[in-house]
Amino acid sequence: MGNGVPAELLSRRPDVKAAEYAVVAANSRIGLAKAAMYPSISLTPSIGTNSFQFNRWFDLPGSIVKTIAGNITQPIFQKGALKTNYEISIIEREKLAVQFKQSVMLAVSEVSDALAKIKHSDRRLQLIEAKSNSLAKATSDAALLYKSGMANYLEVITAQNNALQNDLEQISIKREKLNAVVDLYRALGGGSDTE
Repeated sequence: MGNGVPAELLSRRPDVKAAEYAVVAANSRIGLAKAAMYPSISLTPSIGTNSFQFNRWFDLPGSIVKTIAGNITQPIFQKGALKTNYEISIIEREKLAVQFKQSVMLAVSEVSDALAKIKHSDRRLQLIEAKSNSLAKATSDAALLYKSGMANYLEVITAQNNALQNDLEQISIKREKLNAVVDLYRALGGGSDTE
């Protein structure tokens, strides 16, 4: 954990993945909105301006010609509305992109906090381990002094109490470290609440 974790792991987080998909979907909608500015006529190799079928459409009164003309002119009349829809889609995509960035920043913050807690816990555990060794020696020395009559039992109890308090603090720090590891796991997208 000293080297950190790859930022790519953030993509496993449900909130980051949802924001990413929202941006992808917004990009798709922009593509559709832009495509809607063009007439919705399906041109095939068999329907060209020189083809018999295309020329015949203009000869048929009131059917295909009007449908084609309607499809051609509809985007012209609606171009302002379609352009507005396209611009709204771009704004919506930008908003979703900002939301995506915010969710990534939140994820980075949570991962960073968890890593900092783990590192801090490791340092505190090293210090408390050194303190444990000193308190174990103090307890042993107090017991020897008591046996030789050079100390009263209160000094032995005080040394044992100090060692016990240190052990309880060590357990508390280990719990904090384990909680930080769980927080890191969650921050990287593991263990969702629905499981």
